[in-house]
Amino acid sequence: QDVLARWTDGLLYLGSVKNVDKRKESCLVRFEDNSEFWVLWKDIYSQAAPGVEEICYLCREGTSVLGNKLIHCDKCRHAYHELCHLPPIKCTTDWPLSAWVCRHCIFAVATKRGGALKKGPYAQAML
Repeated sequence: QDVLARWTDGLLYLGSVKNVDKRKESCLVRFEDNSEFWVLWKDIYSQAAPGVEEICYLCREGTSVLGNKLIHCDKCRHAYHELCHLPPIKCTTDWPLSAWVCRHCIFAVATKRGGALKKGPYAQAML
């Protein structure tokens, strides 16, 4: 399966999944230069194939019901059920128009090395 993998420089690189380690939540990806590296699932973006059901990043289920829909993070594009994500996602009536960022992405942009909080709206969301 062809995927885009986010590398340490923040850029996305094209590669193919060669192996999956469910315990470590990572995939062995072979890149165009034939190098192979283990990449965490959170850093892998696969193409949306027609007929392939999207699944929740946490529970790995694709079922979506009223009050527990799959919501996509605007930053990492992973899908989460409203009730799987902590804190639970509170959908509003203008939901498709409003931006939502998952807790993993908030933590990534709101903390400094060592765990200290930065200042700003993302850091406030961590409180």
